[in-house]
Amino acid sequence: MVVRAFLGTPHHHHYSGQDLAVGIASGLVPCPLTLFVMTFSMSKGVPVAGVLFEMVMMIGVAATLSTEAAVRILFRKQIVRLFETKSGMLTTVARGLQALSGAIVVALAVHQVGSSI
Repeated sequence: MVVRAFLGTPHHHHYSGQDLAVGIASGLVPCPLTLFVMTFSMSKGVPVAGVLFEMVMMIGVAATLSTEAAVRILFRKQIVRLFETKSGMLTTVARGLQALSGAIVVALAVHQVGSSI
């Protein structure tokens, strides 16, 4: 991430039917957290708690995705104008965020390795 932030990589969108298949397949893979909570709640004899947790989690995901979609729809003209007029600034900000994220991941890894020695 850090190297890509400084060197930059071309960003291309190539959509095909394969993308849809990957999206559907990844949606079929169960979330590890929900599997853990469901297994844990069943082992404790309260499967209803696991089901309720999963329902609340689904509501949260649906609310987040719906809000993001609504914002895109409501503000699409402003977003397009922003990308057209400030593309250089947005590229710089995106690269900075990518470099910062990569540096944080590297720092956490070094900290973990250092603390385990």
